[in-house]
Amino acid sequence: MLARRSWRTVHCALLPLLLAFPAAARAEEPPAGHKPGVHIVRPGDTLEQLAEVYLGAARRWPELARLNPDVHDPRRLQPGSRLRIFLAPSGGTPAAQIEILSRTVDERPSPIPWSPAVQGDLLVEEDGVRTAAKSSAAMRFTDGTRLLVTEDSLVFLRRSGDRLKATTAKKAVEIVEGQADLSSDATGRTAGRASASSEIEVRLGNTRATSRPSPAGVLNTRARRPGEGGAKVMVYGGAGEVEAGGAKVAVAEGMGTSVGKDGPPGPPEKLLPAPRLLSPPANAELGFSNPVFSWQPMPEAAAYVVELCRDPGCGQLLDRAVRPVTDSAAEWHPETLAAGTFYWRITARSRSGLDGYPAEPSRLTLLSDRPDREPPAAKLTLEGPRIEVAGKLYTGGGTGGAGSLSFQIAADDAGCGLLESAPTVDGRAGAGPWPAGEHHAGGYAVDRCGNRLEVPPVAFIVDTEPPAVHTEIASRSILEREGEPRAVRPGSRRKGEPATTGLYWSSDGRRWLPLWRPAEGSAGAVYGGDEMASERPQIFLRGIGVRLSIDGKTVGTAEGQLLWLKVEDQGAGVERLRFHAEAGGTGSGGTPVLQLEAVDLVGNARRLSWPLVVP
Repeated sequence: MLARRSWRTVHCALLPLLLAFPAAARAEEPPAGHKPGVHIVRPGDTLEQLAEVYLGAARRWPELARLNPDVHDPRRLQPGSRLRIFLAPSGGTPAAQIEILSRTVDERPSPIPWSPAVQGDLLVEEDGVRTAAKSSAAMRFTDGTRLLVTEDSLVFLRRSGDRLKATTAKKAVEIVEGQADLSSDATGRTAGRASASSEIEVRLGNTRATSRPSPAGVLNTRARRPGEGGAKVMVYGGAGEVEAGGAKVAVAEGMGTSVGKDGPPGPPEKLLPAPRLLSPPANAELGFSNPVFSWQPMPEAAAYVVELCRDPGCGQLLDRAVRPVTDSAAEWHPETLAAGTFYWRITARSRSGLDGYPAEPSRLTLLSDRPDREPPAAKLTLEGPRIEVAGKLYTGGGTGGAGSLSFQIAADDAGCGLLESAPTVDGRAGAGPWPAGEHHAGGYAVDRCGNRLEVPPVAFIVDTEPPAVHTEIASRSILEREGEPRAVRPGSRRKGEPATTGLYWSSDGRRWLPLWRPAEGSAGAVYGGDEMASERPQIFLRGIGVRLSIDGKTVGTAEGQLLWLKVEDQGAGVERLRFHAEAGGTGSGGTPVLQLEAVDLVGNARRLSWPLVVP
C-alpha cells in the first residue's frame, strides 16, 4: 500500500490562473466533435506543440491562442500554468482526461511535481495518477477508452513501442502499484475516434499484457499488481496476451492468468461468475444510514471485493473492502453512510487471486443520516404436543415430524427491516429429534442494519419413556374398607347377578364389571373394556373359573385372590389407561387376550397383551 501523507503538496497558486480566463473565452463552444479540457504547461511547451498534440496539426495553434488570451507569447508558456484546449477526435497523442475524482487523488504532469488532481485535466505520455485509500479516478482517452484507477494505486501513461502516437493506434499504461480497469465500447464512441482493432498495452513490472477489443469493439480488462510482486490479469471482454519471464500465454474472454514475481504467466483460468446480490434489494429506499450488504456465497470464492460508489461505473469510489471467506454469512457492515444515492457491487476472488465478473451495480438510496441501532422485536413460539407439570415444560420424542413439538421465531423490525430470524435448540439450528432429557430452546433475529436480538431461552424436557405398569397379587382384604365387591351382569355397568365364569375388573372394589365371560348357549364369548383418565390409574382383576397369568403372577379361582395393576409415570405423568379383552385369534373362538395401553401426557404409550387361560 502506498504511503501518501508525505508526498501530497497542494499548489493553491494554480487555481487563480484557471479562474483568470475571460468569461467570453470560457463560454466559447468547441468545434464540432471536439472536447474541452485543461493542459498543465510543462517546461518547453509551446502553443504549436500543444496544437499538434491535441488538435493534430501545429498550424491550428491560433485556435488555442484565442482560448487563452492571457498568453502573450505562444512560444514562452509559464510551466505549471493551466491552459484551456480543445481535443480533436484524432489528435496527435492519445491523451487521457480526468473525468471523475473521488477523495484523495494526485496527478503528476511530468516533470512538474505531484499535486492534487483536478477534473478536466489532461494527462499524456510519462504523466501519472496516484490514489489514496478509498479513492479513485476515472479517465478517458481521446478514442473513448476508459481507464479506472482504484484505491491505493500508482499508474503512469507510457510509450507503446518507440513512440506513443495516434498512428500506432495503441496506448500504454504502467501500473506501479494497485489496480486499474481498461474498458471501451465501440457503440458509445464518437464516430471516427478509434477502430475496433486498437490495442492497449499494460505494464506491471516485468509483465506485459496486451488487450484487444472484440470484433464488436468491446474491451474490458482488469490488471492488478499485488504487493508481493507479479501480476493478475483478467479479461472480461475482448482478448489479450500476457508475457513475462520469456513466456507468453493467450488469454481469451472470460479467462485470467496469474504471474509470479519473475514469471512466467500461469495457465489461463476461468473467471468466477458475478455473485447474486441479496440485500438491500435493487432500488431500495431506506430511512437509516447503516444498512448491511449481503450476497449469495460462492463455494469457489476465497474472498469478496465489496465496492460502494456514487456512480454505476464505480469511478467515484466511496468505500471498498476485501472480505476473506469465513464461516460467517457473506455480508459487509460499512461505516455509517451519509444520505444520498449509491451503487454497490460484489466481485468474487478465486483462490489464485483472480477477480471474477463484478456484479451489476445495484442502486440504493438512503433517506436519512441517522443509523438504526434498535434490534428487532422477537419472541419464541411453540407448536405441538406439550404440557407443563410442576412448572416444567414436557414434550414427547421430538422427531421433527407431524405431532411433535416445533419452535418458530415471530420477529419484526419497524426500522431497517428484518433480515433473518431462526429458532435454536441448545444453541444450534435445526429440527429434532432431540435426545431425552432437558434442553433449551431460543433463537435470534437480525435486521438489515446488523442489529441482533438473542431470544431468551425456554427450558423443556423431552420425555421418551412410556408409563410403567406394575402388577401385584393382592388379597381381597385390602378392599374390605371399600365394601364387598359384587359381580354384575355382562353388559351392565352398575348392577347384575352374582358373577359367573369370567374375568372382572374394578377400580375401587365397589363395582365389578366384566372383561370376558362365555356367552350362554353358544360357542361365542362376551368381551368388554373401559378407559380411565387419571394421574395414577389402577384396576383390580378378579377371575371366576378362569386364570390370568401376568409377569409370572397367576390369578385363579382362589377365594379372595386379586391382581392389582398400577400405572405410574416419572416424567410428564399419566393421561389415561385403556384396557379390554378380545379374541386372540381369527373368529370368535380364539383364545381370549387382555389388551392394556397406558399413555402419558405427551403421547408415549406402553402396550401389553396377556392371554387368558380358560379351563
